[in-house]
Formats: sequence, C-alpha cells, structure tokens
Amino acid sequence: MAKEPEFREKVEQWIRTTKDLYETTISSGTGTGSWQSGRAFLPMSTNHSYVFTQNYLALKGQCARRLMACEESSIVALHIALRELVGRKFPLLANYLRPACDGAKRCVYHEGPEGMTKYFSSLFACCGRWPTKEQYSEFNVSCSSYEELAEHGFTMPGPTDWVKYGENDYDKLDPRDKFLFDEEYDLGESCWFPENITLHLNENVFDARK
Repeated sequence: MAKEPEFREKVEQWIRTTKDLYETTISSGTGTGSWQSGRAFLPMSTNHSYVFTQNYLALKGQCARRLMACEESSIVALHIALRELVGRKFPLLANYLRPACDGAKRCVYHEGPEGMTKYFSSLFACCGRWPTKEQYSEFNVSCSSYEELAEHGFTMPGPTDWVKYGENDYDKLDPRDKFLFDEEYDLGESCWFPENITLHLNENVFDARK
C-alpha cells in the first residue's frame, strides 16, 4: 500500500467507517446495543481482545467440544491457550479440560450435537486422534491440525497423556493443587513464579500466548 497512496487512503477510510458503524451499532444511541449485530459489520480478518466470565463446569463442557480438531483452528488454539492458563494455576483442573473424544476414547465428530449432524459432521475427515468407522467426508482433511497448531505454540497433550487420579492419589498432586484441598499446606512463594511452571513448549517455537 505504500506504493499506492490512493489505495491506502481508501482502505484507511473504509476501516474508519467500519469502526464508527460498529461503535454506533453497539452503543445505546441510534444502534441496537447488540454485540451480535455489531460484529456483522466487522471484516473477517479483524483481531480484538475481549473478557468473559465463566465457571469451571461451563469451561469444561466448552473445552470438550472446542478442543476437538473438527473445530476451526483459531477456536481450538483459543481453548488450548485457556487450558494452559488454567494449568499454570492449578494443573489438576487443567487435566480435565480435554476434548470429548479423549473421554469417549473414540472419534465422535460424525455423531456431533449439531442439528443437522449427518450433513455438518460429514464436511471434514476425522483428525486421526482416535479410530473411526465413518469414512465419508466432503474434504479429506480435518478442519484443524494439532501438529500445525503446535508449530505456533499451541500444544495439546496426546490422547493418552492425561493423568489418572484416584481417591488415594493425593501425593501425585502438584503442590499448587494440594493448596486446593489443604489451606494449611505451605505452598511457598516461589511456586507461583512462572519460571517454576513447566509449559509444554519448545523454546524455539513461537508462542502466540506470550
């Protein structure tokens, strides 16, 4: 665009107009005050930050669906990052934020909860994380690839990497998790610092979460 100033001016004007229209739509003025309506005016390539509040049970159910590779890559990456953030505080809780297929120990993509399951769930091939009897798909690849996501710093544990806890496995807990069950447990100040938290990352891999 630097070589075509007229084109650059058109792009910048379009961005300003779009931003103003979005702000008007979500405001309590002439707009409807709806975030859902407002985003209809944003281009597909728009990046933005947002804040949400959610309890653990809701997050667990959401991750069960959104961590599966049948979801869009950006959605899977977001939930891998959410899982990692929970794990930095309490690894035990993060251990149960896993895709639904890992809980079922089989591919569940073709039997998903969509209203038109037989149509929508046949768009993509299964990712290969678990075996499946279904062979038909419109596209011969999965919607997302865990391998490609890992190249960008979004690393998922393997399907058999989850820790199995029993009622007598208190000693297997991370010190941060023991604090959940025993308020008198001496956690130690150093335990909370990032350098003492093991991440599933290669130092040579770009981490989009930093």
